[in-house]
Amino acid sequence: MKPMARTGPGATEPAAVARMTAKTTFALSVGTFVEWFDFALYGFSTAIIATQFFPGDNPTAALLGTLAIYGVSFFARPIGGVVMGRVGDRHGRRTALAVSLVLMGLSTALIGVIPPYATIGFAAPLLLTLCRLVQGFAAASELTGAATYAAESAPDGKRGLYVNIVSCFGSVGTAVATLVVLLFRLDEDFYASGGWRWPFVAGGLLACGGIYLRLRLAETGVHLRARKKPAVSFGGTLRRHGRTIGVLIVFYALVGVGFHTLLGYMPTYMTKVAGISSTTALWISLFAFVTFAVSCVGFGALTDRVGRKPVMITAAVAIPVLTVPAYLLIAGGNLPLVCVAQALLVIPVAGVQAAGNVTNAEVFPPEVRYSAGSIAYTFSYAVFAGTAPLLDAVLLDAGGKLLPALYGVLIAVIALPFLVKGIPESRGFAIETGARPLAGQRKES
Repeated sequence: MKPMARTGPGATEPAAVARMTAKTTFALSVGTFVEWFDFALYGFSTAIIATQFFPGDNPTAALLGTLAIYGVSFFARPIGGVVMGRVGDRHGRRTALAVSLVLMGLSTALIGVIPPYATIGFAAPLLLTLCRLVQGFAAASELTGAATYAAESAPDGKRGLYVNIVSCFGSVGTAVATLVVLLFRLDEDFYASGGWRWPFVAGGLLACGGIYLRLRLAETGVHLRARKKPAVSFGGTLRRHGRTIGVLIVFYALVGVGFHTLLGYMPTYMTKVAGISSTTALWISLFAFVTFAVSCVGFGALTDRVGRKPVMITAAVAIPVLTVPAYLLIAGGNLPLVCVAQALLVIPVAGVQAAGNVTNAEVFPPEVRYSAGSIAYTFSYAVFAGTAPLLDAVLLDAGGKLLPALYGVLIAVIALPFLVKGIPESRGFAIETGARPLAGQRKES
């Protein structure tokens, strides 16, 4: 990607102002990659982590404790979203993104070096909980912050593409974590005896490289100009933009339930309902995550051509239409058809997410953009996304193989009218103002 000059309202920007280059794109993407690499790696390694950090006399309690610690990180996100969002709006996108990656990298690497329960006793699960809390706090505004920076730095008419190139690295990180676990399963004794620690350490080291790149980023010109305006309080943000934040909470509930069902429960569903081996289920999940990443970029580019809202609404309608048939295909256990079913599940969710990723960065004025987007994202993920795998498991045990599918359909049906009525078409919004340009002003498309 070649550096491209930004155009827009206002005077000529200084040379130090951010441009979207290949190096900038990588610096933004590495944090989203580390965030989801860590979450997926922890999720896929819970059985082994449980044996390392809890007493061995009650395996069920140890596994539940490990899963509870996984969930704790989601409840730390709303706090992190408020704090890091304020940092991003008051002190700069670059500053917030650098702090976020430092904390994520440290917490990820430390999980790989915490001594086991057999060595330090109850300090082991306490330290693990602390690492997960820090990770959740730091990751709270990572996705929305990187998307904000990309949207404010992207060339005219390509915000959808650039925002989703950066955002798709969440799925890439999940896919790489899946592949790592599959490769380590070739020698399960090595993985169980301590090999599971190395991927966490490697994720922390990758974050160190990303920190170096992020510290070399320039601040966005949009933020530099917005910083001259009076700061808006947290209460002021909610009063002025509460309705938009509420609609985006619904949007993130839809995509969060869809993605975290795929991440946190679908491998288990394939094993329990279709009788697919756990290893094969992970290979199929790897296909799903790659499909999700590619689809996000494709849909992002499409939003630059036809608009954000047509892509979002069409994909949102497809979710309730395709979900139950996809689950029926999975239950049949035919591997090629199970892969088709995964595509039927992930592509509509990717379409909704791709459109919403860039909309979230366009519908707020720059003085509150980082904060408002982070509030919507973190609150919704804490309430809906983080609980989706547990609810899916309860529903499956309570009433049959299609109840998890019907839960996803219900979320989509509830969300659809909110998205139709509450989400504006933001492709023509000026990134300088987060609103449609007035008559006579240049319209960014």
